[in-house]
Amino acid sequence: HDVVDFKYDHDKGKSMDEIANERLKTFFDRFNYPKDKFDKIIHIVLNLSWRKELEDGAKDNYIELNIVKDADRLDAIGSI
Repeated sequence: HDVVDFKYDHDKGKSMDEIANERLKTFFDRFNYPKDKFDKIIHIVLNLSWRKELEDGAKDNYIELNIVKDADRLDAIGSI
């Protein structure tokens, strides 16, 4: 889920969508991963951040997104 992070990738002249697709497409293509699952993973990667949640509100449509968000936040709390 940390493949694309606005804090580190924002100044590369590309959108977060483009960066995520570039980094993950080759990996998933190598294993013939289904396109619908790939799209779901890209959605999760791009919508995980607290900043994105504040911008878009609580319109999460994948349970997996909420699971990864919770795990990421628990991880952050543990490191504090």
